[in-house]
Amino acid sequence: MSAGARWNSREFFKTAALTTLMAVLIWVWAEGESVSRVSITCRVELQADPAGDLVYRSDDPEWRGNVTFQVEGSAAGIAAARELRGQTLRLTAGLAGMPVEPGPNRVARLREAIAAIPELSRLGVVVVSCEPSEVPVRVMRMVTRDLPVRVELGRTLLLDGEPAPSPAAVSVRMPDSVLVPDGAQAVAFVSAEELDRVRGDGAAATGARTAVATIRTPSWLAGIEPLVIAPETVTVTFRVRKEVDTFRVAAVPVWFGLPPTEDAAQWAVEVLDKFVNDVTLTGPADQVARIRSGEITLKALVELASDDLQRAVRTDRPASDPAVPGADTAATGVISRPVTFLGLPPGVTAAAANPVVRVRVTRTGRAGAEGADRPAAGL
Repeated sequence: MSAGARWNSREFFKTAALTTLMAVLIWVWAEGESVSRVSITCRVELQADPAGDLVYRSDDPEWRGNVTFQVEGSAAGIAAARELRGQTLRLTAGLAGMPVEPGPNRVARLREAIAAIPELSRLGVVVVSCEPSEVPVRVMRMVTRDLPVRVELGRTLLLDGEPAPSPAAVSVRMPDSVLVPDGAQAVAFVSAEELDRVRGDGAAATGARTAVATIRTPSWLAGIEPLVIAPETVTVTFRVRKEVDTFRVAAVPVWFGLPPTEDAAQWAVEVLDKFVNDVTLTGPADQVARIRSGEITLKALVELASDDLQRAVRTDRPASDPAVPGADTAATGVISRPVTFLGLPPGVTAAAANPVVRVRVTRTGRAGAEGADRPAAGL
């Protein structure tokens, strides 16, 4: 074969190979660009974050956000779109088809809005239909109002000056359709428990204190949503007036207590002195006022130890002793014990002219299985 013939043969095979390669590439490109269609069912979520300028709420109580839409495009785009099945797509302000005029009974055109979301628009597919195609919505434009803070205390305190909140105002994020009344304020509430925590005891209960207060939603905002108040708590500084008060209680009832290790069924206890008389209470005026008003009820407690019970029934008293008339000296006796006062608020002390009471103890001998499980009689 001549050199010219060999050269022509090589050129023929090169041309054939190049033609075949181009045909394959064109076929692959055509397959990728061929148009097909698929249905996708997923869930859409209306923009609900109050931090945004607009918030949407569905006006259709039956609608749960489920949609089915068809997309058309290349095989590659359709394959990517299938990945959206079962996912949640977020419809936000600014998307085509989403209303921007505040008010009820606006219409969100779902086909347009879904087509505009980034997850679909970047795939190069076309949304050809959507079921439902639209849904009625309420559009709310959100604004931020600053409200001054007014402090309320969980109970009355005698203060030097007014309590000072920090910060002195809170921000309320609300729909712009809400009318703010003249002089509107947010309430910072300091609970009675928080006041007790920061007050302390005795002389330390006076002077400057700082408490944590919870911001309460004003009544005129009740039922409004969305609503965000920030911050939710503030600090409140107040100065307790250095004032001490006293109050006399004519009689405080006496209770008794037995050790938990004793079988209450074996003992009969009678407090002979039912009241402690002439009890003087001294402490911060606001705390004493709680007792004076009846908010707090005092009790006097006489606690009997096991040794007290045994000592009482061994008391050598003749049967004719008027303190224990008719008593069996082997099983009955009377002892005297001081009381302690229960229920005193922080910083308040109690003193009585005679804090000692008499208690009659009788051994009954009626031990029982229930004795150890029952609370001591009288407490």
